[in-house]
Amino acid sequence: PSDNPTWLEPKLALQFPIGTGRDRRVPNKPVVELYIFGACCSESTGSTSGYSQIHTFYLNAEGLGWTSVPWSLATATGWTNNNSPSGMPNFYFWSGAPARSQTVTINYSGYLSQIPENASYIEIIFASNNGNGAPSYFYMNDVRLSQIPEPSTMVLIGAGMLVGARLLRRRMV
Repeated sequence: PSDNPTWLEPKLALQFPIGTGRDRRVPNKPVVELYIFGACCSESTGSTSGYSQIHTFYLNAEGLGWTSVPWSLATATGWTNNNSPSGMPNFYFWSGAPARSQTVTINYSGYLSQIPENASYIEIIFASNNGNGAPSYFYMNDVRLSQIPEPSTMVLIGAGMLVGARLLRRRMV
């Protein structure tokens, strides 16, 4: 869309044009997962201080507008030692710092109801920055959108597990 603000640099922006006719609907995939590689180790980058971070996760869509999604809706695994108390992904650099990575998962399902069915686009934007001598880059890779299982699906999975456990128990007795 033409309303990308100039202050939103650098970034990773994913645009999802919405289909036409019967296919015109907002993607119903309310979980995004992102693999982050916080540059490499200090030896290969020459960085002995500084930070690299993804400071904001934005949703932008017709009807919703530019919306900052709070990090409290995210979970992270991997090297999370430097993340902010709010959960914002962050990597600090120091002499001898190792290569580090983390996977961040964000559930933005609470925002889908604010996007009309006839919206023409939805964007997912990761805004990043760095400073104080950190490398001027880091890598974001393996971005995935996925669906949260519906409660009825979870009930079916649970029922199947109970039946399986009962059959296993009968065989053991």
